[in-house]
Amino acid sequence: MTVAGNIMVVVAVFSYRPLKKVQNYFLVSLAASDLAVAIFVMPLHVVKFLADGRWLMGITICQLFTTADILLCTSSILNLCAIAIDRYCAIHDPINYAQRRTPRFVCCVIITVWVLSVIISVPPLIGWNDWSSQKLRDHCELSSERAFVVFSASGSFFLPLLVMIIVYVKIFLSARQRIRKNRGRSALMRIQNTSVVGDERKRRPKRYSGERGKTNRFGEDARLVQDADKANTLVLIVNDGTARKSNETSKCLRYQDNGTKAIGKEEENPTMMLRKREKISVAKEKRAAKTIAVIIFIFSFCWLPFFCAYVILPFCETCSLHPKVNQAFTWLGYINSSLNPFLYGILNMEFRRAFKKILCPKAVMEQRRRRLSAQP
Repeated sequence: MTVAGNIMVVVAVFSYRPLKKVQNYFLVSLAASDLAVAIFVMPLHVVKFLADGRWLMGITICQLFTTADILLCTSSILNLCAIAIDRYCAIHDPINYAQRRTPRFVCCVIITVWVLSVIISVPPLIGWNDWSSQKLRDHCELSSERAFVVFSASGSFFLPLLVMIIVYVKIFLSARQRIRKNRGRSALMRIQNTSVVGDERKRRPKRYSGERGKTNRFGEDARLVQDADKANTLVLIVNDGTARKSNETSKCLRYQDNGTKAIGKEEENPTMMLRKREKISVAKEKRAAKTIAVIIFIFSFCWLPFFCAYVILPFCETCSLHPKVNQAFTWLGYINSSLNPFLYGILNMEFRRAFKKILCPKAVMEQRRRRLSAQP
């Protein structure tokens, strides 16, 4: 499942056009690290498990195995941290960050993630360890040298976890603040709508026609303005709430008060439209909060037991952990590599469509054919 899920993420990003976005490079890097865990680390742990915890492949393979274990798991965790920071920057400073987030910039961040992973994982190979030949030959365990344990656990888990919690809380608070600001704008619009239109709305038929306009505003915006050329026309400008570059195209709904038939008309008045918009925004806020809670909970649930035991045992000489429990903690951390494609992929609608296209291409083509044939 780990191999299949992460391969699908990589294939989806490079083959499905809506996913060919620079920010999805982080997901490719995450999928690559999780895929490497599934290919190079998990099988050797299975062999060790079947041998009742005994190591059967020699000292050199043991050293490479433990180094790869730390390297790939650390890169997976740091990629999660990079995704969190990327999302925060995209929400906190969308205009400037959109200009900086070039393919070269993202690739530099990804390279930094992997370099940090190497720095954290390689020291035992160059002497920072408490390994003995007997220990490596019989059991092949991670180094329990206290200074290295603190260094590696901090860089691999505890600091990234702290960063993820802070960043995702800020993302949630920023989104909630923006929702409240938009509610205030909606209330102002209802006041304008009532004062400007007045009783005219009761006496004459109403129609709305969809047009396209230009605006230099960013973020979510809704304005009701009176057309200077037509005294009986009101224009409701509503942006979709996503940050875009200058001169973004916004949707204009023209309120015609002359009783004539309009093209692309909407039968609802501006107030009703704004109420619907508020409900959609609130729903998005709730979904974002749930997603953030799920991500942090699963990440902590999978890795916290392993790293707590990893840090505590070297400093507690009287403490011991049953080998089966230790193996369970290790595999619980590996499960996170299996869940990442689902958390960061399947929760995204575009990824769901891409996976459906990859797994069921005939069904997708048939659905598209039926949709086209149903059009007049």
